[in-house]
Amino acid sequence: NELSRVELAARILGDAHALDTGTRLERATTAALGFATENDDGRGVWERAGAHSDLVSGATLTWNLPLAASHPLAAAAATATDCGVPFVLTQLALRLHPVIVDPDPILVVENPRVLEYAAQQRSPVAVICANGNPSSTTQLLLRQLVESPADVRYHGDFDAAGLAMCGRMQVMGLVPWRMDATDYLAALDDADAAGVDLPVDLQPIPPTPWDPSLALAFDRERRVVHEERLLD
Repeated sequence: NELSRVELAARILGDAHALDTGTRLERATTAALGFATENDDGRGVWERAGAHSDLVSGATLTWNLPLAASHPLAAAAATATDCGVPFVLTQLALRLHPVIVDPDPILVVENPRVLEYAAQQRSPVAVICANGNPSSTTQLLLRQLVESPADVRYHGDFDAAGLAMCGRMQVMGLVPWRMDATDYLAALDDADAAGVDLPVDLQPIPPTPWDPSLALAFDRERRVVHEERLLD
């Protein structure tokens, strides 16, 4: 089995926290591993070197995940849905039991409130929360889904960071959903009709290859639409 990073630190340095994220030693070692390990394969440099951060704390929130009946965690996921609560998947669970899903579409969203709303509404749609930039656990889950293959779609914020994240998700194999220029302009019209003064984003606009006109529209308008405004 791989060592955890804290176990490695405790064994070699005598301090389980010596390699915690943000320490000078961690930053230097991470940089060195970036040069020493192979090209990025979707995992972090520590994991590629054989030392994971940990396998249980960076869990991923899911709602109504359509695990195949044969999957060992299918009954647990179904019970969570029946109870109206999200189902949590850890990296340990995903490594031991890679996901097998039914062919229904799965929506990945950027923000936890969207998944929370889906659970509160008992939505029939399967939802996974990326919670901003996806953790290594979420990335593992998404790789397993894309490779299964499943119909995995992505929606996030209409701002520079959100568009960049959508681009990264597309590279992973997810399909941007309701993330084109028409959707963005409709959201602006809705805010205008409601008298809502949207924030402005002056950051550089990333390319939007799934719809190049979206980058042009956002660069022209510069108004941010968070996906919490688009819950329905």
